[in-house]
Amino acid sequence: MIWKPCDKWDDISSSIEACIADISTWMNSHMLKLNKDKTEFIVFSSMQHVENLRIKVGSKYIKFSMNVTF
Repeated sequence: MIWKPCDKWDDISSSIEACIADISTWMNSHMLKLNKDKTEFIVFSSMQHVENLRIKVGSKYIKFSMNVTF
């Protein structure tokens, strides 16, 4: 899949959700499980855009955070 810069946050959310779903599918096929309660991601952008970004993993939305743990 080729990723292009995009300024539409709905499109970005959908792309991230699709990527997470693909990762989860791959993990399941290799007898692994994605811990959706601990899933985090990082977005490099201005604050005004990130605060409105909502990403759904499974049936839950990832909470917005100023920090990402690793």
